[in-house]
Amino acid sequence: MNKKKHNPIIAIVLIGILIFPSENVQASKGIRNSVNTNSNGIHLIYLTGTELKEQKSQDLFPLTTDMEEQKFDDQNPYNIYLPFIITNSITKENEGYFVSPFGNDSNPGTLSKPWRTLLKAGSTAIAGDTVKLLPGTYSEKLIPKNSGTADAIITYTADPGTVTLDGTGISMTNDANGDGLVQILGKSFIKIENLTLKNASVNCVNISSNSTGLRPSHIDIRNLIIQNCNLTGIRASNSDYLLIENNQINHVNYSSGIGVWWSKNVIVNNNSITNAHYYHFCQGAYEEALTIAGTNNFEVAFNTLDNTETPPSGFCETAEKIGIDVKTSSFNGIVHHNSVRNMNAAGIYIDGWDSGSNGTSTLNHIDIYQNQVSNGGGITVGCELADGVVEYINIFNNLIINASYSAIEVRGAYGDGLRKNINIYNNTIYGALPAGGNGGAGIYVTTDNLGSNNSEAPVIIRNNISFFYFLYNGGGSVGQIRAGNSTIASKILADHNLVYGPQVCSQEFPACVEVGNRLSAVPSTVFLNINSIDLRLKNGAAAINTGVTIGIVETDFIGTIRPTGGAYDIGAYELN
Repeated sequence: MNKKKHNPIIAIVLIGILIFPSENVQASKGIRNSVNTNSNGIHLIYLTGTELKEQKSQDLFPLTTDMEEQKFDDQNPYNIYLPFIITNSITKENEGYFVSPFGNDSNPGTLSKPWRTLLKAGSTAIAGDTVKLLPGTYSEKLIPKNSGTADAIITYTADPGTVTLDGTGISMTNDANGDGLVQILGKSFIKIENLTLKNASVNCVNISSNSTGLRPSHIDIRNLIIQNCNLTGIRASNSDYLLIENNQINHVNYSSGIGVWWSKNVIVNNNSITNAHYYHFCQGAYEEALTIAGTNNFEVAFNTLDNTETPPSGFCETAEKIGIDVKTSSFNGIVHHNSVRNMNAAGIYIDGWDSGSNGTSTLNHIDIYQNQVSNGGGITVGCELADGVVEYINIFNNLIINASYSAIEVRGAYGDGLRKNINIYNNTIYGALPAGGNGGAGIYVTTDNLGSNNSEAPVIIRNNISFFYFLYNGGGSVGQIRAGNSTIASKILADHNLVYGPQVCSQEFPACVEVGNRLSAVPSTVFLNINSIDLRLKNGAAAINTGVTIGIVETDFIGTIRPTGGAYDIGAYELN
């Protein structure tokens, strides 16, 4: 479409004559597609800089509130532009600012005359600006110096796969607020996308409050490829409204692939994390593959976590790897539709630590559902310090395949803090790893430090399939749904569960007892195809229509509405 160019002064005069905008209409830089109404009830559509909306003259009274651009009629001599904002951006090329390894910072930052450095871009871009990095490798940090606004974010972007920020030789600090190849301290409304970051001596991306305590907010980190970070792939601390999405993170030496601490309103969605936390405690490493700590109102969804590399020389023989860890005073969170593989300690771990002490919040109201955890540790609810509290945890509709020691555990270990109102519903557990040793259980409650905030039992276990036994080498001895001893068992309500396999206590809890009534069936009569580990139900399975209605479990693992028959099916799947 060819747009007619008009003198801005003439356009403003025409606008003033025709529509008399009211005093409260603000023409601030960066507002895009916003609608205001003047004192005569006429809608005014404003755009940034030279990006102008076209309307036919007959549409001017009243103006449409439709945000879609109207077709320009070259035959109509009365076509005019709607009101637009004149700012310093009107002198720039429409596409935004540009940076190239072959540019010059004395250039105007246009496509034909780009800047040379990310320092120039980060120092210059203000609300509403887009900075595009042209192909090449940049051996420097990207540090936005300004914030955007809700209607005018600042975007740093590139064509996917064309731009690398290489941290080799770049000095970074160990400041308490962190450091990173992408460094965002106390800034807001910023998007970073489509970059490759590698070889950072500290973090690849660091988002944190600044030295005055100003918290970043509304930060989008998307479509990054992150490789070989020494500390953390993407680190966020004391930040609000974060979106960390569609990033690929491989090989982080000492800490998390993604780590979020003491933040609010966070979404971690559709990321791939492999080989995080490569070293371990005996080598000075800490944290997990994906860490959520002390964070309020969060979602961790559709992420893939895996370990594929051989542990390094000197790796602790007893070292443990954890996939997703929700810990300390985190609350109001959901963890769903994640795939976690090859984490020997736990695929998904809840750890209250010291939450609830010293005036802090307890770790509470976390829903863990529709995840697949396989070939390692399962889902564990722990509280490693005695003064910590974990409460209101719902674990439902998960698949746990070939787990070590236990598939779902409410664990008594270390300081063994208080656990209250833990609900375990409609999960399917199949297979165990010999690495877990004999003993254990599909669902195992091994802490006596249990309580309830209401009249319900501290731990409720319903509608689960627990077929927890060694699939290989002729099978082996494990347990099913068990408590560490009879005292613990008295605090558990277990019913409508389908189990199969031997009943043997672990060495740690030789007086373990089975809980609930035993409804048994052979796996081949329950699952659609055990050879391919297709754990959907087959017709006639003992799990069909034998469960109990559970209000929070409205669908199954793949989203099928429950129930499809006369009653809930047991396990993660409804027959459909």
